[in-house]
Amino acid sequence: DRVQEWYAERGLRPCVQLPETLGPRAPGFRRPPDAVTAALTERGWASEAPTLMLVGDIRRMAPRATTYPLRAAWADAPDEPWWQLDGSDAGRRAEALAAPARYLTVREQAGGVVAVGRMTVPADWCGLTNLVVQPGKRGHGHGRWALEAMLAEAARLGARFAYLQVLEENTVARALYE
Repeated sequence: DRVQEWYAERGLRPCVQLPETLGPRAPGFRRPPDAVTAALTERGWASEAPTLMLVGDIRRMAPRATTYPLRAAWADAPDEPWWQLDGSDAGRRAEALAAPARYLTVREQAGGVVAVGRMTVPADWCGLTNLVVQPGKRGHGHGRWALEAMLAEAARLGARFAYLQVLEENTVARALYE
C-alpha cells in the first residue's frame, strides 16, 4: 500500500524490484513465487524486463592496449546531446539526476556524439548506468571503449568494484559486460 501511495503522490506508475535468490542460475531457471511475488500478483502487478546484476573487481579488469580515435569527456551533469542519445523521458531523467554522478560523452573528431554513459562512485564501488552507443555506430568497439573509459575513471576515483544491471534479453550487452 505504501509503495502505491508513494508513486501515486508523484503521478508515477508504481514498481518494485525483486531480486532472485543468490547462487548459480541454471538455464531456464525461474525462482518459484515467494510471498511478496504472490501478493503483488494478486494485486495485478506484472513482471517486466527481467534484469541481471553483474559485479566485478575493477583491479582484475585489464583494459585492451589499443588506441582510440574518438574523444572522451567527463562532466558532472549531462548536456542536451547526452540526453538525446540516452533517450530518457522526464521520469528517467529525474532518476539519473537524483544522485551525484559522472557523465561520459564520447564524440567523433567532428563533434558528433557516439556514446554516453553514467557512473556513480560511492566509496569503493562504481555503479555503471545508461551506457548507450549511437545505433549506426554499434559493432565497432565504441561500447567496449566507453566501458573501459568508465572503469578507468572509476579506478582513478578510488573504486575497486563495479556493478551494473542489464536486461536479461540483451545478449549483445551481456557479452560485452561479461
